[in-house]
Amino acid sequence: MLRASLAAALAYAVVHLAFPHALAAQPSFDCRKATSSVEITICNNSDLSMRDGVMSDLYNDARNSPYIDRNDLLRSQRAWWRKRENQCGRSRQAVKCLEDLYSERIDELNFMLYGRVY
Repeated sequence: MLRASLAAALAYAVVHLAFPHALAAQPSFDCRKATSSVEITICNNSDLSMRDGVMSDLYNDARNSPYIDRNDLLRSQRAWWRKRENQCGRSRQAVKCLEDLYSERIDELNFMLYGRVY
């Protein structure tokens, strides 16, 4: 448990060093237009808002990479989004569910872009 907490703290610090703009905890969408329970949960949680913003930045970097197939990237993003809505939207532990899914997607995008997970 302590190891997982230390790993989470380290990952949080690395994200903030790599993406200083993430401190603003801005999601990738307009919270005034949030309609789904998942979007509302993200808007009401600064950590999830930050993760959404970081994931969005990584996705945009991947879209602009000449080494990543845009169609495969779009397919994987849409599949991830559906999983986020279907799995976490119905979960009693939505925050934990979203934290886990965002961590996984951020790791996937980092691997696509940099060949490793941070």
